[in-house]
Amino acid sequence: MNRNLDRNMEMDSHVFLKSVLAAFVILIGLVLTQIGYSISQLDDLQDSIEQTTTHQFEKLRLLNEAETIGDRRAGLLVKMSLNKDEEERQFEYLEFQRYNNQALNAMRQLIRIEKDPNEQILLKEQLMNLQKIKTAQLDVINMIKVGNTEAAQFLLQSTVMQQQNTIRMTFVSLHEHQQLQVQRMLEKAKGKYYATRGAILWMGLFVVIVVMAISFVVWRRARKHVGNMEIRLLNVEASRLRLHKKATRDALTGLANKSQLNGYLQQKIQQTSKQKSFAVMYLDLDGFKKVNDEYGHAVGDRLLSLAAQRMQGMLRERDFIARVGGDEFVIIMQDSETIEIITSVANKLIAFLSEPFCIGAVVCSIGVSVGISFYPENGTDGAQLLHNADQAMYKAKRNGKNRFVIYKAAELVNGDQLEAR
Repeated sequence: MNRNLDRNMEMDSHVFLKSVLAAFVILIGLVLTQIGYSISQLDDLQDSIEQTTTHQFEKLRLLNEAETIGDRRAGLLVKMSLNKDEEERQFEYLEFQRYNNQALNAMRQLIRIEKDPNEQILLKEQLMNLQKIKTAQLDVINMIKVGNTEAAQFLLQSTVMQQQNTIRMTFVSLHEHQQLQVQRMLEKAKGKYYATRGAILWMGLFVVIVVMAISFVVWRRARKHVGNMEIRLLNVEASRLRLHKKATRDALTGLANKSQLNGYLQQKIQQTSKQKSFAVMYLDLDGFKKVNDEYGHAVGDRLLSLAAQRMQGMLRERDFIARVGGDEFVIIMQDSETIEIITSVANKLIAFLSEPFCIGAVVCSIGVSVGISFYPENGTDGAQLLHNADQAMYKAKRNGKNRFVIYKAAELVNGDQLEAR
């Protein structure tokens, strides 16, 4: 009987051991399955983030390209309306046509790669705006060709500039939509990451409680995998920071770009009462094209960086500066500055940038033409303030360059609503 009992106990022990072993195998299988699934999910998440980031970068590039080319096209049209030389005007017309095609092609390509239906609607509306302004701009060019300059300038001021301002504001809205899409994508990726990491940690804790024999292996794998997830999260955060910097900073000079300028200017207007005033300076480097053509783009790029550093060095921390084009910059002075202070700053900028630049073995000199507009006297929205300062800057160029002009809406000088100071 004892022998039978021992035999039964031995059999029960074998069954128990087999059951425990089977339970261990099942638990290990579940853990390995869970970890494998989590790794697969994280790999898929990383691939998705990389693809989405690349897609967003391409959309931002095309959007910036269309916006920049559109502004260049508008600038060429203003130059053509003021230029008396037929050969130069013909060359500018060819450049204008090229910019037209590039801007429209960039928008069409952006529409093709955009997946969001709401965003596609905005992009198609912007494409229609570009086509409408193209028609109006061609009307201006035809008036210029037949010598009807006054009518061309009237159409330019009354219709084309208003359409251009509408296009600029739409581009600002598109940039905001793109940044919102990126933010949503990152928040979604972060949520998936935390959900996956939580599942792994809870499974590891369960295994440690149930079977101490395999706790060390599970803990080591979980720790290693959590470390990998932390690295991937850091990579996601780094990608977000790079995307944000590319969307708001100028890659060459490190200054704010046009997108950040528009956002800052809009916020500045909202925060400033109409009883207070601030100044907008529009700067264009004189002689930069000659240096760029003579010494090459490397010297030209270095010259732009050095000029940006000089301007930053003489401004106060609370002043705002942005690069808005090839050799164009915008400075926003703060509230309650007198006109004497503003003109003093403009004179210092002109003097400071007129000093020679040493770039390796090359010594080059440039100047700067400055246009100034004031809020709210010369405009109550950002586009109007920038436009008026830009017009004042062109007046400074026509007056001999390397000087500043303050926009004056109440007086007419040679057909322009400007006053030279």
